[in-house]
Amino acid sequence: MDSDNWVERLRLLMQEAGWKHEQLANVLGITRGAVGHYFTGSRMPNLKLLHKISRTFSVTLDWLVTGEGQRSLELFREHSGETPAKSTIDDLFTLVPRHAVTASLGHGQEVDSEQIIDFLAFKTDWLLQRRLNTEKLALISSAGDSMQPTISDGDMLLIDLRDNLQQAKSGKIYLIRQNDHLYAKRIHWMISGDLIIKSDNKEYTPETIIQQNLEQVHVIGRVVWIGKDV
Repeated sequence: MDSDNWVERLRLLMQEAGWKHEQLANVLGITRGAVGHYFTGSRMPNLKLLHKISRTFSVTLDWLVTGEGQRSLELFREHSGETPAKSTIDDLFTLVPRHAVTASLGHGQEVDSEQIIDFLAFKTDWLLQRRLNTEKLALISSAGDSMQPTISDGDMLLIDLRDNLQQAKSGKIYLIRQNDHLYAKRIHWMISGDLIIKSDNKEYTPETIIQQNLEQVHVIGRVVWIGKDV
C-alpha cells in the first residue's frame, strides 16, 4: 500500500464529510495525535482500524487501501451480492507494515528511513499459531549474500520486534543494529558471555563481540519468516 496515496483518499473522505482530526479520532477510539501521525505518514493504522475507517465512510477496504475497485461499499454489495458478514476481514488477516529499511547480508548498510511503504497480509491464525504478537511485527527487505543459502538478496524478512539482546537465543537469526548499520545475522553465545555474530555464507568471517562491548549491539528483533521470489 502506498502510504501517501491512501492518506489522500482518507483526506478526501474527511473533506467530503466535513470532519476534522478530532472527529475521526473519536469514532476510531484513538487519540488525535495518532490520527495526525497517519496524515504525516509516520504511522499506519492496523487492518482493524482500516476496516473501521472504510465502514465509517461507506467505502470498500480495497478502494481505501489501493485506490482500485469499487469505491462505494453499498454499490459493491449490489454488484457482488455480498451481505454483511459477522466475521469480518480483520478477524482473518493481519496487515504487517513493510518499512523502507534494508537489512544488509554483507558488511552492513546504513539505516536511511523507517517510513512504512506498504503492507503484506498474513493470516492471523498463522501468526498466532507461531505465538507471534500481531502488533509487534515488521517487514523489511534484505540485501547481500552473506546469509546464503538461508537468505538471498531481495528476500522479505518478517521480524518479531519483541526480542532483544538479553532474550536472544544461540543459533537464531536476528536483525541487529550496530554502529548505525543493520544486519541480518545468526548469533551464538559463548560461555564467557561473549557474542559471536555469524553469517551462513562460509566466505564471511564471524565477528566476536566481547562481553564488555555488548552495549554496541542492539537487537531489533528475530527473523521468523523469509519470503522468497521463485
